[in-house]
Amino acid sequence: MVSIGQSPRPDIISVFEELWGNQAEILEAGALDGLKHEDVKHMAPNQGDDVLVVKMADGQQYIVGRRYLIPRIQACADALVSEGITAAILLCTGDFRPFRCTVPFIIPQKIVDNTVSALVSAGQVVGVMIPTGEQQKQMRRNLACNGIVPVFASASPHNGEQGIIEAAHQFKRYDVSLIVMHCFGYTRRMRELVQETTGKPVLLSNMLVAKVTGELLL
Repeated sequence: MVSIGQSPRPDIISVFEELWGNQAEILEAGALDGLKHEDVKHMAPNQGDDVLVVKMADGQQYIVGRRYLIPRIQACADALVSEGITAAILLCTGDFRPFRCTVPFIIPQKIVDNTVSALVSAGQVVGVMIPTGEQQKQMRRNLACNGIVPVFASASPHNGEQGIIEAAHQFKRYDVSLIVMHCFGYTRRMRELVQETTGKPVLLSNMLVAKVTGELLL
């Protein structure tokens, strides 16, 4: 498992462990492992960069440019392969091109977006919860490639439940057919809050990917 922040991520890994049981040994690596806060601050996005929200081991979050993470994710994949893994999963729903890897390296964005596309009819509106509003432009572009008509609400998964509830209320202004929580940091409890607030079906990205990859890998 490769996280875009620092490892370990027990909040995410627990989802896989719950669904997979003891059928697989999970190894973790984080793209920002070994870095200090000052190092990560230098990864702030420039104008035009695709942005991602990353979490440090102490819970602090930063917004960084995707381009800074790509070589570090590759290094994580290489290190895990050297330890004998048989597959890798990126713990992020951001848009990444395939990485160089001698074992399957699963990019969840394709699983999530294609699943959403398969579940909605033409013209139906999908609510998309993302960590920061700065991701709307790039996310709209990616979803449009799958024929998805999105409306957005932003709430960081690392800033508590109240922001999640407030973001969920924004979806009530639209006739959304379903809501997708488009970040691996969102939890099952946050999904429940969104469902309770909106009364709509809600897809939790990390759980969806854990189920799909379990079918492939176990």
